Amino acid sequence: MTWAANPPPRNSAQPGFKGTILPNVSKKKSEELDKIANGYDPSNPSEFFDYWFKRFEAEALKPWLYGKNVLELGGATGESAFLISPSCEHYLIVEGSRINCEIIQQRIPTIKVVEAFWEDFQPDSLFSDVILFETLEHYSDPVSLLERCRKWLTPNGRIHISVPNGESLHRQVAVAMGLQSTPTEVNPGDMSQGHLRNYSLDTLTSDVVSAGLKIVYSRGLFLKLVPNAMMLQWNQELLYGINAIAERRISDAAELFLVCEAQ
Repeated sequence: MTWAANPPPRNSAQPGFKGTILPNVSKKKSEELDKIANGYDPSNPSEFFDYWFKRFEAEALKPWLYGKNVLELGGATGESAFLISPSCEHYLIVEGSRINCEIIQQRIPTIKVVEAFWEDFQPDSLFSDVILFETLEHYSDPVSLLERCRKWLTPNGRIHISVPNGESLHRQVAVAMGLQSTPTEVNPGDMSQGHLRNYSLDTLTSDVVSAGLKIVYSRGLFLKLVPNAMMLQWNQELLYGINAIAERRISDAAELFLVCEAQ
């Protein structure tokens, strides 16, 4: 299957997609998402350490992936889909940035991409897996989003979640240095990426349970004491060694990773 270089106007279905995109267009929100997209490319390992976080997330997810019919909310430049979709039969991304939609479609022509806000999207089928990587911290009502995703699951389907850990070691160091008042404080760096909150393991667990989900697996991803830019030149063996330690140090990890099922 091939895709057009430019996606059709918002609120119209992409080829192969028969679900519904509800009419809730916001030009300002679209511009904000495109602004973030213009400055963020996790497929670039020379400038963005998130290149490695995408790999840690994908490796944590794969043992728990059914892979029959997969939905990812928020695709960025498609790095997660690039790593995960080869293990899936069907893969659909719902992404609010037109810029990112164009990049994903050109990069991975075998998957489906729908340009829509998450609150406007209504699928026409159920999913074996829903991927919410670095998603919930961006959303105004994360419990309602989780509830909607739960209703989209096939029997025994799973929701795979990752979020930055608001109590990570590097945030604790920032507090000790007087750079912020609490570890979970939303700082200018968070805001520049569109983050509305910083989760702790307790607050993330609370939202998951409130949405009618149960946690079947959890772990930490990576440990860091310094900003991402200072780690760009670290070698792969060191990075994966640190990530292995983070599996059993979830409260201190840079990211929290959960696999959830409906209760």
